[in-house]
Amino acid sequence: MRTKQQTWRTTVLALLMGVAACGGDGDGTGSRAPTAVTATTPTTITAVAGAAVTPAPAVRVVDSQGRGVSGVPVVFAVTGGGGTVTGGSVQTGADGTATAGGWTLGTVAGANTLTATVQGLTVVTFTATGTAAAAAALAEVSGDPQSGAVGSALPQPLVVRVTDANGNPVAGTTVAFAVTSGGGTVSPTSAATDAQGRASATMTLGGAVGAQTVTATVAGLPQVSFSVTATAGAAATLTKVAGDNQTARTGAAVPVAPSVRVTDQFGNPVSGVTVTFSVTSGGGSVTGGVVTTSAAGTATVGSWTLGAAAGVNTLTASAPGVASVNFTATATATSDPCTVRTPF
Repeated sequence: MRTKQQTWRTTVLALLMGVAACGGDGDGTGSRAPTAVTATTPTTITAVAGAAVTPAPAVRVVDSQGRGVSGVPVVFAVTGGGGTVTGGSVQTGADGTATAGGWTLGTVAGANTLTATVQGLTVVTFTATGTAAAAAALAEVSGDPQSGAVGSALPQPLVVRVTDANGNPVAGTTVAFAVTSGGGTVSPTSAATDAQGRASATMTLGGAVGAQTVTATVAGLPQVSFSVTATAGAAATLTKVAGDNQTARTGAAVPVAPSVRVTDQFGNPVSGVTVTFSVTSGGGSVTGGVVTTSAAGTATVGSWTLGAAAGVNTLTASAPGVASVNFTATATATSDPCTVRTPF
């Protein structure tokens, strides 16, 4: 009988010791040494720059048996990309889990990192990619001011940039380009922004000299205007303005000095063109025969003196790259005051 009682007591004692060894914690929690910490929320995240990450980062601390350990201090800290964390110093709960109060990404789009640290254990790192928010601003990058000859394509494209409220480039936004004054064309008329938030178009100037305007528009945002200047093109035409078909005495200057105008292909006056006036028939002479066109595109010979013989005289005006024009004048004989006419 005593042997049976001793055996029973030994068994009960062993059971009690086993319970004590298990910490008396039937649900797998209690005061045990933490041996590992792992993330319980995704460690690779994408969110809008400047916004809070959901769900908030969380980790679980366990012992060597994989059971949660409560009361363990965990420090959550931002280690890259800017941003902030609230509730960064917490203790694990009954199941060994600790959750940061909140993690708000930095305002600059790109990589952000947050670490969860338990003393003596491997650090857990959360990585988030901050993306641009909705388009909030449209701004000119380049292309204004510039100038070019009428009818030609401007040397530089017209470039705009779309950004969000934090200044991050917004890709894939449609920008509409349109000529609003001065004529001309723009290509393309619609373009999507690239990874840098940029969209561009090339303008071909209209035929009128002066200011020309192109606008860039994104729905819901203030538009951007480009103001460019069209200048006269190359000399294309030389025309007579005044001084043709005159009559003067032989050896005398015509009363109106011949004048010409130089224009481009669109009829705009071209300044700075050298015009040469030269006598081509009838003799005679000119003064100021080489003249540069004015802002109005005109050039006027100094004077044209007809030849000594009565008859037709010709003056030619010429300029590089254009067809020349001819002026004609009739020289009439001068009466001899010493001649006495008799009635027979």
